[in-house]
Amino acid sequence: MTFRASERYISKLNRIQIKCFEDDDCLDKLGQTRKSIQLGFVAKTSSAGLLEDGLSYLADLSTLNGIWKNITSQIELLVVDVLEGIETTTNNNIILNVVSCCITIIIIPVTLKSILRVINQLQASMEQISQQASLLNMEKRKADLLLTQMLPPQVADNLKNRKPVKAETFDEATILFTDVVDFMKYTSMMEPVNIVHMLNSLYSCFDARIKLYDVYKVETIGEVYMCVSGIPKRNGKQHAGEIASLALHFQRGMVEIKVPGFSDIKLELKAGINTGPVTAGVVGLATPRYCLFGDTVNTASRMESNCLPGKIQITQRTGRLLTELGGFNVTPRGQVEIKGKGKMMTYWLLSRKGYGRSGGGGDKSRRISAASLSYGNV
Repeated sequence: MTFRASERYISKLNRIQIKCFEDDDCLDKLGQTRKSIQLGFVAKTSSAGLLEDGLSYLADLSTLNGIWKNITSQIELLVVDVLEGIETTTNNNIILNVVSCCITIIIIPVTLKSILRVINQLQASMEQISQQASLLNMEKRKADLLLTQMLPPQVADNLKNRKPVKAETFDEATILFTDVVDFMKYTSMMEPVNIVHMLNSLYSCFDARIKLYDVYKVETIGEVYMCVSGIPKRNGKQHAGEIASLALHFQRGMVEIKVPGFSDIKLELKAGINTGPVTAGVVGLATPRYCLFGDTVNTASRMESNCLPGKIQITQRTGRLLTELGGFNVTPRGQVEIKGKGKMMTYWLLSRKGYGRSGGGGDKSRRISAASLSYGNV
């Protein structure tokens, strides 16, 4: 860059020199006079001739000196112009730099403030999204829990994953129906809100006990409580023992149920159990229900409706399975007329080893899963 600038200034100097010498031939005269003096010395010309040439040479030198002074003056003017231009450019650059710095000083804080505001807004949004996600997960867990309370877990998982839930037939399962004796008589003397409180106490008692067994709660209709074992999870022949143990556990739990406003009334339970093939499937879209179908279900319901207060009536097939499992005290009731079935041989389930008699009060409420029991050594 410096070399190019120098070239530009050299051309300007050349123009000044040419302009100063274009109207004067002193350089040529000086050259001729110098040659004449040199030749005069060689030819030994007279002193007068040499003096005249010398004076002429001095006059030409004086003229040349004036020209050089003129050139020097013009060069000085050129230098001054150049320096003034540089100064002006420098001042302009300084002004531009100062203005740029001022603008930067003003803009940067505003920009940083805007960025910080955006960051704070993003953080607030992220926190809100995180809170909403936590609430959503909480509600999802509640919905999943509610769904698993309405349907078996494996069936609920299939529905959530949009997998088809086909009706399935189980070769053997055991079903239990329970009912509160004289329920309609008691409720006719009670306020509706007290009926709700009593049923809530009853079902809460049953729900707490059913968790201890390999049993699935199917539904409740009024005071009737229905559950099954061996569906939807097959468990070999253990389903009969699971249901029988649960029924005995229900009976002993009845002492905990109080009738609001009637402290002298002691509720009694009657139960019916049957074993056989069952078909199960999901029914409905708005409120899907896991329902059981088949003659085994109807017979279990008849066992309950034809049962005596405080008793557990079982079919012959269930009694045979309990005898095979061992540990249960079963006694024949005899031939009973069952609606839609005619005469049937039924049995009373009295107790299980380690639990005492079904009507007794010696229950220690052993919190042990019936699925892990060996029925002959409890």
